[in-house]
Amino acid sequence: MYKAIRLAIPAVLIFSVGAFAADLTWVGGKDTNFLDPNNWNPVAYTVGNVLTIGAGSPNNPIFQGDTNTSRPNGLNTTTVANFIIRRGALYAYGNNTLNGNVILEGGYVNLRGDVYVGNGGAGVLTLNGGSFSYKNTLYIGRGAGGNGTINVWGGSLWLTGTPVISSNGGTGKIHIKNDRFIYCPGNQVTYFNNLKTAGTLTTDPDHVIIVYYNSVANNTVVTATRPI
Repeated sequence: MYKAIRLAIPAVLIFSVGAFAADLTWVGGKDTNFLDPNNWNPVAYTVGNVLTIGAGSPNNPIFQGDTNTSRPNGLNTTTVANFIIRRGALYAYGNNTLNGNVILEGGYVNLRGDVYVGNGGAGVLTLNGGSFSYKNTLYIGRGAGGNGTINVWGGSLWLTGTPVISSNGGTGKIHIKNDRFIYCPGNQVTYFNNLKTAGTLTTDPDHVIIVYYNSVANNTVVTATRPI
């Protein structure tokens, strides 16, 4: 009897950990609620899981909530994804690939690892509001077939360093307009001016890109405005 109990306890523990760490794939069979476990396969809450979002069947996800205390272990969207972050705070651990269309309308996104926009496929991250940040390195357009675009049309983009654009055979760019802001630590004025020259930092024809160093905050500010 004693040996049977010793063997049974680890078996229960292994099963529990495996169930907790299972990857989840978006289905959207119930509605658009990102935080409803019934919209994921297998049915489970997003906390502690690596999430993959593709085409909804039939609903695409809309995030309206807070994962500050229930963070997923990764967030990946495929080239057929349409994912909207409308309000709240979305956090995710690990490295994250954003392919397809990811739209930030409001709220706060903080991804706690590397971020790949257009990784081996097409990916567009559009900021219409809110704030987007990450912890490690931002890659825009990476790998064969990688085509990444970040549109800063509203809200703000907070960089942790200069992004890696068009790497490993991929192509990428940043488009900014409407008096929106990109912030990057340190004096990176030359870097962003070089992006302008290379055509990987662009704006609308009626806008002008302005790059300057804020010595008080020790960061570089990029914005685009219409001349008066």
